[in-house]
Amino acid sequence: MDKKLATADGLHAELDRRIRERARGPYSRYVNSQLPIPVPLDRRDDTGCNWTVPTQPVEPLAAMPFLELIITQLMREYDLVPG
Repeated sequence: MDKKLATADGLHAELDRRIRERARGPYSRYVNSQLPIPVPLDRRDDTGCNWTVPTQPVEPLAAMPFLELIITQLMREYDLVPG
């Protein structure tokens, strides 16, 4: 499957959109969890992704499993545009 391309700002906006879209019920308290803007990796990781999101520290810490799930989904779908 070919990955879509996005800028760091575009990935950040998509992360925010998906967090807000999925933050229902018990997850609604995480809707304001602020994630940093994605950054490029020097080389692709073991999953084939060319970017990451520096996630420590994120408040609230209990939000991490929820946020990591969304980040992992985006990593399967998107590559970061170089530059």
